[in-house]
Amino acid sequence: MSEKIIKTEELHITDSKGNTKIVLAVKNDIATIQFNQSEGKPGMSITLDQDGLAAIKLENPNPELPSTILEVDAKGTHIRFDHPKGNSAYLFLNNAGASGIVMNAANEDRRYQVVVSENGEVIIKNMDAE
Repeated sequence: MSEKIIKTEELHITDSKGNTKIVLAVKNDIATIQFNQSEGKPGMSITLDQDGLAAIKLENPNPELPSTILEVDAKGTHIRFDHPKGNSAYLFLNNAGASGIVMNAANEDRRYQVVVSENGEVIIKNMDAE
């Protein structure tokens, strides 16, 4: 049995109408699998950068509603929820072992956070109370 290999930098998989539904690509050493919504906008993407750091992004089909990203970055790992109006929240676990929940206002102003340090200390901050 012979092995078949196709080499390309980008591959589009289409539906019966010719609409691109899945894009497999490598651009600037970043590998991406993108799943498109019916109108061709990205619905979900999975990326792996040149350092091996992965991310999964979930787009809401309604641009007025929140989206989500699960990401491993240089600081650790996190799940982030973003609203188009600017509000956001995320759950994180950093490389030192601290974990937490952070809630931001529309201007990225941190409003509330709960952090459990790598030593187990619990820190709760309500920025409105300060």
